[in-house]
Amino acid sequence: SFGQSPLVQLYFDASAGEYGEPTAENPWYNRRSPNPTYYWGFDFNHESPHTKAFVSRVVKYWLEEFRFDGYRFDFTKGFTNTPGEGWPYDQARINILKAIADTIWDSAPGAYVILEHLTDNIEEKVLANYGMLLWGNMNHAYNQSAMGYTDGADFSGISYKSRNWTYPHLVGYMESHDEERQMYKMLQWGNKSAFYDITVPEIALRRAELASLFFLTIPGPKMIWQFGEVGYDYSIDYDCRVCEKPIRWDYMSNESRKHLYHYYGAVINLRNSSDVFKTTDFVINASSDIKTIAFNGTEKAFLVGNFGVKPQEVKLALDATRTWYSYFEANAIIQPDATLVLQPGAYKLLTTQELPLSAWPAFPTASHVEIV
Repeated sequence: SFGQSPLVQLYFDASAGEYGEPTAENPWYNRRSPNPTYYWGFDFNHESPHTKAFVSRVVKYWLEEFRFDGYRFDFTKGFTNTPGEGWPYDQARINILKAIADTIWDSAPGAYVILEHLTDNIEEKVLANYGMLLWGNMNHAYNQSAMGYTDGADFSGISYKSRNWTYPHLVGYMESHDEERQMYKMLQWGNKSAFYDITVPEIALRRAELASLFFLTIPGPKMIWQFGEVGYDYSIDYDCRVCEKPIRWDYMSNESRKHLYHYYGAVINLRNSSDVFKTTDFVINASSDIKTIAFNGTEKAFLVGNFGVKPQEVKLALDATRTWYSYFEANAIIQPDATLVLQPGAYKLLTTQELPLSAWPAFPTASHVEIV
């Protein structure tokens, strides 16, 4: 916390250094952060019984008085007095975070405990197995995919299984307050071919649709950064990185953006209403332009999309003992060994059961876009 905090001001030496520092008598703070690489403001001493008591009172208050659903904690790899930049496994930090989580769950069983942790996977796995949810940053890979490039575009790390976790406690995200906007990057640096240009707004919005389908259907919780569902296209550096950004409610008057909004809702409804997307047996292949996800539960599904900028031929090799339906083609039956030709940005969802179609939004007719 910073200098306006009364906990800082009660025991503070304003003459020390450029900004001053807590005194040695301060019961809640370290005089200096043990992490010289990452720190903001004055550093809580999480080993102090006074800090532990303070944190417990705070988390209980908002849960018990206001019935909050839980907490998202910022920069939890800094919740330690272990010297260093915070990446390596740290048992002291694990103990601190488990104690905070236990306090939360004692007051409100089932409350969310979400960590922006970003440490070595061996530590994140311990915390995930304990019941906490942890941020999974896949911004770069999804943006590369949306822009039509293959370099750095493998987003299979969005799966908790890729990290060898036992439970789907990875909060995956394509965008966040720390990352560049996907739509902005497509409009600025999208790939193109002779007849397909991702920097065209209507094409970019269809690409956002494609990326969201390969994001929301993957098992595990997801985070959507505000207005990503309408293709927000202001840079994170607009005015300045932490400056307020324009609020564009008028985007909902644009039919293509409004469609993307309804598309997000339809994908979430589809995911929630079908057990096939709740399976623990799924495989993501996302290293090339043609990306696939195979869901292998009692019922099966196969998602395939062309993230490139040229048509691609795809030879299916699905379970020949089952009947397969093409969801986006009104559940038309498709042969399990069929050869598909996918235009750039096109996708198919193939399932072994006929899923309900009634609420799916139709995309508005595009103008100034030539697809041959």
